Amino acid sequence: MAYYLRWMPDILLIFLISFLAGMLGSLLGIGGGVLIAPSLIVFVHLPVRTAVGTSLLGVTATSVTAAGIYIKRKMTDLKLALILETTTIPGAALSAFLASRIPSKYIGSVLGFVLLYVAGNMLRKSQAVPDESTPGSRKNLILAALASFSAGFLSGLVGIGGGVLKTPILHFLVGLPFKAAAATSVFMVGLTSSAGAVHYMARGDVDYPVAAVVVLGVIGGAYLGTRVIKRAAPLLLKKIFSLVLALMALKLFLEALK
Repeated sequence: MAYYLRWMPDILLIFLISFLAGMLGSLLGIGGGVLIAPSLIVFVHLPVRTAVGTSLLGVTATSVTAAGIYIKRKMTDLKLALILETTTIPGAALSAFLASRIPSKYIGSVLGFVLLYVAGNMLRKSQAVPDESTPGSRKNLILAALASFSAGFLSGLVGIGGGVLKTPILHFLVGLPFKAAAATSVFMVGLTSSAGAVHYMARGDVDYPVAAVVVLGVIGGAYLGTRVIKRAAPLLLKKIFSLVLALMALKLFLEALK
C-alpha cells in the first residue's frame, strides 16, 4: 500500500497530462504522444523505449475514441485517409532505417522551421471556411501524397507525432475544412500508432500499469474533445494549433542545441 501511495501524485499527474493530450489530440488531429512520452520519461522515469511504447498505446486509444465518433458524424474522409497512409507508412519505415545514419538534430531544425511556417500560415489564413460538418473538396492529391511521405519520414526521424503535419496537409493541400482535416488526421494517426504499438508490445517495451492510467486519461480527454469541437470556432482551433506547432518548433530547436 505504501508503494502505491508514494506513486499516487505521479499517477494523478500522468492522468491529467494524458487527459489534456487526448483532448488536444481529438481537437487538432495530432495524437497527443508528444505530451505523453516526455511526461512518462520525466515523471515516471520510464526508459525511453518503454515510454514511447506506452505512449503509442495512449495515442491509439485517443484515435479509437475520437475517430469512432467523427466517423459516425461523417466528418472523416476515410478513402482519402487510406490513400495518404499508403505513402505515410513507407516514409516512417524509411526514417527508421536511416535514423542511425542522419543526425536527427539537423533534421529537427529543418522540421522546426517548417512547423513555424505552417503555424504562421495557419494564423494568416483567417478567412471564412466551408461547412465544418462534412469534408471539403479534394485537390492536389499527388502533392498531398508526397507531403504525407515527407511527414512520415520527418516525424519518425525526430520522434514527433505525424498529426502535426497531417492536419495542415489535409487542410491546405487537399482543401478540407479544419475540423474535417483534424478528424481525418486522427483516424490516420491511429493507423500508424496502432502498428507501432503492436511492435513495441511484441518487444516487451510497454509498462502496462502506467499504460492503463494513460489510456483512461486519453479516452476521457478525447471524448471531451469531440464534444468541444462541435461548438469551437474554426479560427480558435487554428490559433490553438498554431501555438502547439510553435511550441514544438521551439522544442526541436532546443534539442538541436544540445
